[in-house]
Amino acid sequence: MNILVIAPRIPSKDVVSMAARLRQFLQVCKNKGHSVTLIAYNYNNNILENHDYKNEYYDKLIPVKFNKIKAYLNAIKSFLTRKPLKIEYYNQSEMHKAIANEFKTTKYDMIYAYTNNMAQFAEKYKGCKRIADFVDATPLNLKSRLKYYKNPFLKLYYNIEYGKNLSYERHYIKEFNQVIYISDADKRYMTEPEYIDKTMTVPIVLKSDYFKNETPNIYNKNEIIYLGVMSYIANHDAVLYFIKEILPLIKKRIPDVVYKVIGQNPRQELLDIAQKDDNIIVTGYVEDVREHIKDACLAAATVRIGAGVQNKILETMSMGIPTITTEFGADGITDDRSILPVAYDAQDFADKIIEIINNPDKRNSMSKVSRIFCEQNFSIDTCLKKFEEIFDKVKLQ
Repeated sequence: MNILVIAPRIPSKDVVSMAARLRQFLQVCKNKGHSVTLIAYNYNNNILENHDYKNEYYDKLIPVKFNKIKAYLNAIKSFLTRKPLKIEYYNQSEMHKAIANEFKTTKYDMIYAYTNNMAQFAEKYKGCKRIADFVDATPLNLKSRLKYYKNPFLKLYYNIEYGKNLSYERHYIKEFNQVIYISDADKRYMTEPEYIDKTMTVPIVLKSDYFKNETPNIYNKNEIIYLGVMSYIANHDAVLYFIKEILPLIKKRIPDVVYKVIGQNPRQELLDIAQKDDNIIVTGYVEDVREHIKDACLAAATVRIGAGVQNKILETMSMGIPTITTEFGADGITDDRSILPVAYDAQDFADKIIEIINNPDKRNSMSKVSRIFCEQNFSIDTCLKKFEEIFDKVKLQ
């Protein structure tokens, strides 16, 4: 089969998280002996000079220069169209032309559009099988934000974007042969009953060999951690929620508790709070997050905004750090509360955290179970097997 893969950027080792899932699909295609053409936006010509994936992952690369000025103008235009802002941002004529030129010279049997931004470019090619990998459900992410924004203009904007994204993604679920999400929670939210067979889940791949702790039972008894890029609103919100509502409850019973926030680009609001409270440590950027994770007693993943699978939770669990989270944080990971406990309010968080801190045997048991769970459920083999199932399913349609 000839397969055309459309991506928002050329996979590079410098963009690991973005490239990993795309590489996994390309690997399945190559393993099955298919011819793969990758067409992708190029933001930096230096990437092409150091690009070493061709022989391993695809047969032909077509880079399309990304025009940032056009992207910003398109984003503004989105306020006057039915398309979401992010979709219009990527909607450039150069990509449409490059794909059209490929179809003039080559007969493609299948298109794989990576991320919802790129599905629009496969819209008119109904003569071949089409797969879209949306990864996260954008509408679910937007809906979770709406609960916490108080500014009426932001609320109006996100309400509009929510409606646009919901219509956009469900349109392609109806139109394409298969749409892929990263978790069952995302899939359930987006899939209408009559189209349940047109969506599937492919889980995230966790580098469990990298996120590994050789001494999980040696730890700082009173240390609680949060891991994440702190410029991201969801992480900032999660940390402020912990500091303002949960930490005071814990300090009443464990005065010397330490709350360590690990992640780059913390906002000034958080830095100011930490400067006034000796119980709070904000690391900012660190060279190796594992060195700051490995000595923790537990992780409190107090996330309330977003969609998809929370990498930060899997990374701490993989290192044998017992993790407590919200219902939202557990979505897409596991429903087994013995593996990933869920807290439903600030008092519940405080009680569960104090119980683990005061019970080393329970803490160490959870540490072992967390590590085993990650190894068994988020490996590269699990992901590749899922991609193969989807590939074979679409091929028979």
